[in-house]
Amino acid sequence: MEDIGVISAVWGFSSIKKQEEHMKEKSFSTSVAVMSVRKLYVAVLVGAASITAPVAEATPILQEAGGNFSNNWVSPTIVASGTTDVTGAGAPEWMGGDRLDIFQFSGLVPGATSIVFNFSLTEPYSPGTYQIGGGDIYYSYMPFSGAYYADQGNGKVLGGLALRAGSFNVVYNPWEAANASNRGTSSFTLNLANEFAGDLFLALDFTYGQVSYNINSLSWATSDNGPTPAEVPVAVPVPATGWLLLAGLAGLAANRRKLG
Repeated sequence: MEDIGVISAVWGFSSIKKQEEHMKEKSFSTSVAVMSVRKLYVAVLVGAASITAPVAEATPILQEAGGNFSNNWVSPTIVASGTTDVTGAGAPEWMGGDRLDIFQFSGLVPGATSIVFNFSLTEPYSPGTYQIGGGDIYYSYMPFSGAYYADQGNGKVLGGLALRAGSFNVVYNPWEAANASNRGTSSFTLNLANEFAGDLFLALDFTYGQVSYNINSLSWATSDNGPTPAEVPVAVPVPATGWLLLAGLAGLAANRRKLG
């Protein structure tokens, strides 16, 4: 009888140990599951943030280096939205230069605004030599139809005088005292009217001398300050990270049901 009691005690003690071990394993499995769910949740949040995080936009400068801008009145150089400056140089043909630089700006802030042109004599030049350069600026709110004119529709055609915004003249005179007219630089401000709708066609006509320029103070329309250019909607396929995000959310829901 004593042997039976001992055996029963041992068996009972063993059963208790097994139950404790089973509880520990269950607790450990639950902890691991909870940790896995937490890690999955964090991974889902990180994945979502990586998909929706905004990308910093650059502020590019359009430069003529490496090729000339268009000199075709009906096929201008397109200036992309967000461009901060346009830089180049020009000279008449008899000086071996490219007389015309013609641009199209689409998506500027509509209404009254101003664009600034800075001009300088193309270096290098001798400090003791008199130099001069300049030309004319033409602009239109409609595309140019040809050289120095734009068909506005309804039988209205604007010629060179109507399209001419003004002229620019850069002088360096080493024999005069330094003043605003002989530093070899000048500037011009183009003031656009209230009816300006956001599309600008611009032509720089270099008629004498070699001149470099910088066009700045460009204000582009955004969702905050005006209408943006219309864009054609394009169907975008779900990226691989999107499918991973959906799979992670499904796994999270499944783990919650198991734990519950």
